[in-house]
Amino acid sequence: GHLVALVMWPGHDFHWYRKGRNGKWSHKMGDKPATNLDNNGNLIDDPRTANRGSYSDFCTFMVVKQGHIKIK
Repeated sequence: GHLVALVMWPGHDFHWYRKGRNGKWSHKMGDKPATNLDNNGNLIDDPRTANRGSYSDFCTFMVVKQGHIKIK
């Protein structure tokens, strides 16, 4: 499975980060390409401490197990 993190822009939106095999986190904003950089251009070691811009509320970490959810 994958370790993911959920953050919130209070009253507006939510956003997910996913931890890669290299230990770094990545995310994808809308139609932009996926990236492993935060808003300061730094590699994301921990989504709790990364510059997330307006996504100020860190909510939780979760494990998503492969094969348990199918999105069509």
